[in-house]
Amino acid sequence: MTIGQKIKELRKKHNYTQEELASKLNVSRQTISKWENDITLPDSNNIFELSKLFNTSTDYLLNYDEKVNNKQNTNSFVIDTIVLILGLTGLIIFGILLLIGKVNEASSTIILDAYGIFFLIFILISVFGAIIIIKRFNEKDKTKKN
Repeated sequence: MTIGQKIKELRKKHNYTQEELASKLNVSRQTISKWENDITLPDSNNIFELSKLFNTSTDYLLNYDEKVNNKQNTNSFVIDTIVLILGLTGLIIFGILLLIGKVNEASSTIILDAYGIFFLIFILISVFGAIIIIKRFNEKDKTKKN
């Protein structure tokens, strides 16, 4: 549940109209509407005033629902995994092409042409994808411990 959804729920629970709540907080009715529709967020003073008015903690107002956060984290993980898989696939394909056709047997060097450049790009994509996934796992572990 977002801040806006919580404000709307608490406002209705306390039988306030948007205008009544706005006058209590010295803001416009449009401001309340923007908060409730998650267009803008209340500033820290208004968060504090809302918590006093609704007899709730600021922590309750500020914390998003874990289901929303978990869905966003899952989507990010899927995207990161796809990037890593694409990077590794490209790395393998271009690595094979590079080794099959571009190794100079006399000097044992690799010619850096278009294949070599793509090979390096896919190496970088793979490395960055792996780093991002490792960081996400570390962040999840830290949040689980706290």
